[in-house]
Amino acid sequence: GRWSRYLRRKVRRLIETPPKRGATASVFDRTYPPVQQFRSDIANLIARQVSLHFIFTGTVDSGFNAEGQLFEILGTAARPDRVTVTRLPLMDHVFTIVEARQDLVRRIAEWARRV
Repeated sequence: GRWSRYLRRKVRRLIETPPKRGATASVFDRTYPPVQQFRSDIANLIARQVSLHFIFTGTVDSGFNAEGQLFEILGTAARPDRVTVTRLPLMDHVFTIVEARQDLVRRIAEWARRV
């Protein structure tokens, strides 16, 4: 009984203790470059004849919700012969469904054959 009470008390303290201000798990930290730097990076890749294929899933609908949106952001940096976009609004970002993973691999393979 003592061990049980001890463990319950410890777990309750862990659950009830608020996280330290500003503390985040580093795995979730993400730094996005400024738009101008992103444009410049894409332009540099295109100048080197690199073909790019962006795939967006439904989990990014709040930030990306139309296939033409990337071209609007990139402006003249994007060339449709070098930059392609696929939007998969029904897929989650980790492709948990087997058929979704198969579809992703198929799409990437088709793109790779084209370029």
